[in-house]
Amino acid sequence: MNMRNITAALGAFGILATASLVGAQEPSADRPIYLSDPPATEVDNTTLAYRRERRPAREAPAQDTADSRTKAPEAAPPPEASAQKGVHIVINIPSTTLTVYEDGIPVIRSKVAVGQGIYPTPQTKMSIGHVEWNPWWIPPPSDWAKDDVKTPPGPGNPLGPVKMPMQRAVLLHGTNARSSVGRAASHGCMRMYNEDAIALAWYLQSHFSDKNDPSLLEKYQKSRRTTFYVKLNQSIPVDIIYDPVDVVNGEILLFPDYYGKARGRRYDLIIDALVGHGIKRENIHDDHVRLHATHWPSIEERFPLHRVTRSPEADRILALPAVDKRVRFYH
Repeated sequence: MNMRNITAALGAFGILATASLVGAQEPSADRPIYLSDPPATEVDNTTLAYRRERRPAREAPAQDTADSRTKAPEAAPPPEASAQKGVHIVINIPSTTLTVYEDGIPVIRSKVAVGQGIYPTPQTKMSIGHVEWNPWWIPPPSDWAKDDVKTPPGPGNPLGPVKMPMQRAVLLHGTNARSSVGRAASHGCMRMYNEDAIALAWYLQSHFSDKNDPSLLEKYQKSRRTTFYVKLNQSIPVDIIYDPVDVVNGEILLFPDYYGKARGRRYDLIIDALVGHGIKRENIHDDHVRLHATHWPSIEERFPLHRVTRSPEADRILALPAVDKRVRFYH
């Protein structure tokens, strides 16, 4: 499939491919691509990055179609889940981040909005089986939506230009409330910037259905009042996890504990993350770890590994290649 045609087709939805990345590199563990209705085969493995247009958007009341008041009992998948074969998606609730993996290699990364504390996004395993372009908004039978009405496709639709349904009425979808992305702001669904939702939906459709002609994107754009349903030829697994600690490029990242699931074990979570990334337990400064665990941030916080350890392992992690500076979030 011609990459230029794909880029042109994505442009029909207002998505711009970063020129320096098109055809410039293959995805790798150190270089994931960050992303700013109706049934895929193959697409060029060269990756694209999509640049968000920084134009102000008019905010409308945020809506979702998930009623996620019931807390999911399932435990988060183990860290090695990202090494599974094939394409799968991991969404980390505390970091409000969605990552698409191909054979364990991250190839797409995007910010999402997750459920508010009173409407938590379930921590569980799900899957995506189809894509709907230009979807209708149908209010769910929930108290928070009792005054809402059906909304046809178009600019005022709270689902944006596309939705990817999963189980338990939970969706991945676009939004007309851009400022909510990256926060715990939804009713259980996961909102994406519209350009990111389009890019993800097209990635799934072009890889896992026979509807992979880039001209279809232009068709969906021109027929904004018509819903198009695309069935995928296989279900794409989605792991929704709750991991408020990460170690990346010589830094410890602490994410908001939106649902209070880390209370009482924040110290242990930091220790486990450090040990899991090769830091020997005896080289960790417990007092410094305890200080950070006690003052857990309400927004993402990062600090250098050397703040909690001076071990040779920290030097090794600091020396790991950084993510390509040209590949980044656009938001």
